[in-house]
Amino acid sequence: MGALGLVAFSAVAWPAEIWNTKPVREWTREETQQFLLDSPWTHRVFVGGSLLDTSAPGDSAGESSGMGESSAAAGRVDERSTVDVPISGQTGAPFLIEWRSAKIFRRAGAHLTALQSQTKEVDAEPAPLALYVLSLEGPNLRVFDAVAEAQLKASAYLRPKNAKTRVEPAEVRVQKAQDGRVIAVHFVFPRQMDGQPVISDQEKSVEFSCKAKELVLKTSFNLAKMTTAQGRDL
Repeated sequence: MGALGLVAFSAVAWPAEIWNTKPVREWTREETQQFLLDSPWTHRVFVGGSLLDTSAPGDSAGESSGMGESSAAAGRVDERSTVDVPISGQTGAPFLIEWRSAKIFRRAGAHLTALQSQTKEVDAEPAPLALYVLSLEGPNLRVFDAVAEAQLKASAYLRPKNAKTRVEPAEVRVQKAQDGRVIAVHFVFPRQMDGQPVISDQEKSVEFSCKAKELVLKTSFNLAKMTTAQGRDL
């Protein structure tokens, strides 16, 4: 998803629920970017405070706290985290929390890559994945540099609204650039536990949360809006 270019966090006017009215292969580059940046499958979370200071390594960045708030096409949802520096509006450092295992999301990513590279696109639906994959991206992921995958795994969870327990990830993968910078964190969750679906057909929303040092990123996905002509797409 590096092709998305996380410099374009501003919203663009576009038809609502384009995934239900227009085949992905007919989306423009702008429509595809907008879908990948702000749709029911992608939430933007904004965090302020010195926790996300971009100054040189070795200073005190990452040791203070702040507040995060998230927004999505389904409507804005404000969530208090363990950080306590207030922000107002969509300001602060942006993060993307993406439901990447969804077929529509993967199809849109492949479509954008084809548009940007001017190559022929394979006109076929992606195969379903056996696991849920949620990914975290953003222009400043320094806070994740010194956090072990095991720590991220222990603190992250999915929590369906009607479920009594949180679901821990089966695996967390930290993706780094050649220069060592963290460019994405991928959280892999099981679709079934003890023979039962983790997210039932009756669930209306699912909360996701992850923690790095004192930073907590949290948002809630509206499952009713995460549907295409083929049904719910997770």
